Amino acid sequence: MRELFANAARALFSIVTDVKTIRAAEKRTITAEAVDREALLVAWLNEFIFLFDSEQRLFSRFDVRAVSKTKVRAVVYGERAEPSRHPIKTGLKSATYHQLKITKGPKGYRARLILDV
Repeated sequence: MRELFANAARALFSIVTDVKTIRAAEKRTITAEAVDREALLVAWLNEFIFLFDSEQRLFSRFDVRAVSKTKVRAVVYGERAEPSRHPIKTGLKSATYHQLKITKGPKGYRARLILDV
């Protein structure tokens, strides 16, 4: 589950810009809470969208320390967006609940989530 949350956040930022250009210059502790695991994934991703919109923060490394059914805690690394190095590919409005699903298979967890652009 920790890997699923880390990969979801990395995928979100790969939609915004080239993740390889985001330096791990700053670290920040991020927590999110929700009523269940699916809502937690939405809250987790929406926290990153909020940080990008309000503080122009981009993140590329996600050290998810703990995930329960209702809470996630992570140390994340990134930097402030610089237009010359981080051209924006797509703006994001929010992670949605539409067709949201987390499943466990033989190779681990898998999520399907739709982002509002």
